[in-house]
Amino acid sequence: MLHKLLRGVLYALLAILLLAVVLFAPIDRRHYSEQDFYRDAVQAINRTDWAVASAGDVRLGWARRSIVPSATAPMAGYGISRGDFEGIHDSVYVYAVAWQSGGQWYAIVSADLLVFPPAVADYLHENVQQQTGIAFEKLFLTATHTHSSIGGWADRLAGKLMAGGYRREIVEMIARKIMDALKQAQNTAQPLAGIGFGKTDAPELMSNRLSKKQRATIDGYLRCIRWVRNDGSSALLAAYQAHAICVHPRLHDLSRDYPGYFTDSLEQSGKLNFALFGSGMVASHVPNYNWGLDSYDLARDLGKKLAARSISLLDSMVIDSLQAMAAWQIPISVGEPQLRVTDAIVVRPTVFKWLFGEQRLYLSVLRLGKILLIGVPCDISGEFAAELMAKAAAKNLDLVVMSFNGGYIGYITPDEYYEQYAPEVREMNWVGPHKGAFFHELLSHIIEQQRN
Repeated sequence: MLHKLLRGVLYALLAILLLAVVLFAPIDRRHYSEQDFYRDAVQAINRTDWAVASAGDVRLGWARRSIVPSATAPMAGYGISRGDFEGIHDSVYVYAVAWQSGGQWYAIVSADLLVFPPAVADYLHENVQQQTGIAFEKLFLTATHTHSSIGGWADRLAGKLMAGGYRREIVEMIARKIMDALKQAQNTAQPLAGIGFGKTDAPELMSNRLSKKQRATIDGYLRCIRWVRNDGSSALLAAYQAHAICVHPRLHDLSRDYPGYFTDSLEQSGKLNFALFGSGMVASHVPNYNWGLDSYDLARDLGKKLAARSISLLDSMVIDSLQAMAAWQIPISVGEPQLRVTDAIVVRPTVFKWLFGEQRLYLSVLRLGKILLIGVPCDISGEFAAELMAKAAAKNLDLVVMSFNGGYIGYITPDEYYEQYAPEVREMNWVGPHKGAFFHELLSHIIEQQRN
């Protein structure tokens, strides 16, 4: 009897060991510079023709479309999906600014979603040029990062947990609404008088929830791009670094969070005609607030304070004619995925891909005269901002880095946080060590390649 019991225990241990070998692997701590994906990315940047084309006569338009589903749908945000939305506190939208120059169309698109879903980006990749005449490579995508919008756009088991699963009709609805907004923007486009850039520092409205330093590094800048048409009408794109998490997870109504109050306040001010918001370098940066069921008051307060800062910029913002522009997508890889289980163990890449699926990754780059926008497939940390902005300023460029460009690989933060016990980084860095330095180097290289 004892012999059978021992044999049973041994078989159980062997089964557990075998399962562990199948599911888990040690972290790959090789430096990125030693790996092929780094060399491929650098070569892709070096091979790119970074010439900017003369803009000529530019026509520009804008539009938004509601993405509130016709039937109930899951919510996405705050980790494990918290079920279907129960009501609508304030509607959620997709936004488009589109312009034509030299017979080609370009556009910036933002969505009131947790991220810009890769599945929606894939649908646009296949359909947007046929439907609108805009090449996918000339779309600059981002999201407001509200944690109180719809899910249903992520496949596989991980998508079920984080975004309530995958519903093809939701993916197609979001993509169709984006294409509708693009077509309306094209149809209502009017001659552009000029474009301007402005920024204002508002660090008192946010904090760094990762840093343990007494004086944590924060990028508190609200960065704004304004387009003015010949008839005096204007649109504004703003990027800020604080996560859109004012609305409490216990509240199950759809909401744009503070970006919604921000854009509404701008449009209601009468100072401009259209506003859209995109996430800046949001990893590690959060609003200063005390969570409670007065969440909408908190979101309103932050949104209106930021709107007031933007309005104060408008009179001083220099509007110049748009002389040159270009758009690029730089394909990249980050190596095999590395979702951590412990300090030394990760989920095997094959298991990760089964859980999360695979996606195309790229860096989005858009030049609008002296303004340089770079979009990344992640939450990227504002702690990288100071050096990157200084590099851009040295080339007489105004830089805006935005998260959620249609791919998503989790959090990219300074590498020091990878070795600290920070649940946020442990759970959300899906690509392993040294990737903060990797992205910093790639973005620096893109800035260095820019021509005047």
